[in-house]
Amino acid sequence: MNEKQLAVFEQNIAEIKAYYFKALKIPYDTKNVFIEHAPVEKFNKGRSWGFVSFPVIAFAGIKLGDMIDEKHSKLKDTTDYPFIAHEIGHYYFGNVLQPNSTLFWFFLESTAEYLSVKAGEEKFGKDFGVKYFQTKGKQLKDFKAMPLNAVKDMNSITGTYRYSYGPFLLRGLEQMIGEKRMFKFLNTCLTDKNELTDYGFFKRNALKSGVTQKEWDAYEKDFILSENAVSLIK
Repeated sequence: MNEKQLAVFEQNIAEIKAYYFKALKIPYDTKNVFIEHAPVEKFNKGRSWGFVSFPVIAFAGIKLGDMIDEKHSKLKDTTDYPFIAHEIGHYYFGNVLQPNSTLFWFFLESTAEYLSVKAGEEKFGKDFGVKYFQTKGKQLKDFKAMPLNAVKDMNSITGTYRYSYGPFLLRGLEQMIGEKRMFKFLNTCLTDKNELTDYGFFKRNALKSGVTQKEWDAYEKDFILSENAVSLIK
């Protein structure tokens, strides 16, 4: 990265962190180290991805400088913003809260992906989230989900489930209780230390954050127990 590219990149990182702090009420209390490297996997050549081991955030198959539109001082592609925001979000779900039980993948990846969509909405407007869920919904039209309260093995939550379907379940809760209460729920999860991140954790923290039993029962019926709830997202 040259100096201008770095300045634009750091501006976007600071913006995402500030939004997460505002939304979750927990400061982003670390300085990240970003690494880019060539992918070494034999299959899926050309694929790019990110992963974290805090404070390091690594990107494979991507040159970070290539993301930057120097002329307009912004990221070239709007999809790069939530892509970065997902990895930034792992500070909260993966570091502040370290998932450890049957809903390991849901609380690690579905939450980070959901947060990245919210960051995208903050940056680009609410239509960003609408378009995101419409696009993902088409990809998931034939997906059949195991209800979260039936998960006994964390690896039952497949890659498609954790990265694509799980965010729909979180969006469904937001749709029922509103954005402000949704962030209060996430904050409650993040501050509930040394607990097993199973379905009981999910339900208990929803109720603890102010979701009523009636609201939870309706959410559970419509979203959790559904084989595929994507059509319910507006």
